[in-house]
Amino acid sequence: MKLTKFNSLRFLAFVGIFSAFITRICFSFSSLGRLDSDEAVVLLMAKKIASGKPVVFFFGQQYGGAQEAFLMSPFVKIFGMQTWIARTIPIFITFIAATVLMFGFSYVNKKERVKDPFFWAGILFLNLPASFIWWSTKSSGFYPTVIASGVISFSLAKTILDKDVPSNARIRHYLNDHKKLNYIALGASVGYQWWASPQSMLFILPLGLWLLLNSYKEILKNIVMLAIGFVIGSAPWLAINLRNGFKSFDTSNFPSSSYFQRLEKFFNEGATLLFNLRNWASQNVVSDGVKNFLILLSIVLFIGLTFVSIKEILKNRKSIYSLFAIMFLLYPFVASINPNSFYIGEGRYLWFIMPSICILLLRN
Repeated sequence: MKLTKFNSLRFLAFVGIFSAFITRICFSFSSLGRLDSDEAVVLLMAKKIASGKPVVFFFGQQYGGAQEAFLMSPFVKIFGMQTWIARTIPIFITFIAATVLMFGFSYVNKKERVKDPFFWAGILFLNLPASFIWWSTKSSGFYPTVIASGVISFSLAKTILDKDVPSNARIRHYLNDHKKLNYIALGASVGYQWWASPQSMLFILPLGLWLLLNSYKEILKNIVMLAIGFVIGSAPWLAINLRNGFKSFDTSNFPSSSYFQRLEKFFNEGATLLFNLRNWASQNVVSDGVKNFLILLSIVLFIGLTFVSIKEILKNRKSIYSLFAIMFLLYPFVASINPNSFYIGEGRYLWFIMPSICILLLRN
């Protein structure tokens, strides 16, 4: 039987999702899947939670939320401290983020779903670049949590700006009819990601800017609802910091580097990794001889997406695509504020920008 274009697209989508899952399984059970110290700490946190003792932050730190450890704790209680638990939870959260990208931003019916850019952006997010596939199998504390809660907050924000939501989008139709609940949910998702990591500002700042640009009167009118939601979502973070004098803002133990050093490192090392132009395991370029060429190529690609972003914002700033465009444009400058971004060559500090890149690549 001859495949129609529609069936071909559905098959391609299945292959994309299946390959993303299988690749992660292969990583997890290969030599690359050895447990590292960060993952061991998360398992220890989960063990402590399973014993009835609450944990708020990564051990030895005043930041880095324990959400992943909470999700692991029932499994640790039943099965003990197993490597597969440290693999399963981050993979699960990563697929949640991809699912929100695929289904959380459009109102197209099921038959038209495979033609939706967001649907394919979610699949692309699961498959590129190789280093992020690897990082999504590692429970380092909070990276997939920030991405998942970040894209959820973007989806909730879209519902706020939408005037009419079709009844087939059930959850968002309900939130659209109950705006105050939607604002509380948005505030809670922002608070939840703030508890997870201060790097959540990479999502929160563009989100706030986009909402204020498009509906500042409505936002100010419902600021109390947003604040209530934020308190709910960030309650553990607030409880600890109110008790210890907000030590989460203490950066004295962070590596010493200037803002412009970190910004330079973003384009020198980070951009090549984003576009899969560096060895994903060693994270070095293929050879020193092509280093400058790869840096130049990645910058050209980055500039191309910058023009796409500016075009999108100028065309329709209320479009959800504009929100992801704003995030992309702000990302290098906001990321470089964080002293830890000096380790940007590791890749995990760049992972948060991938939803924006995937959507912008497929927009036009």
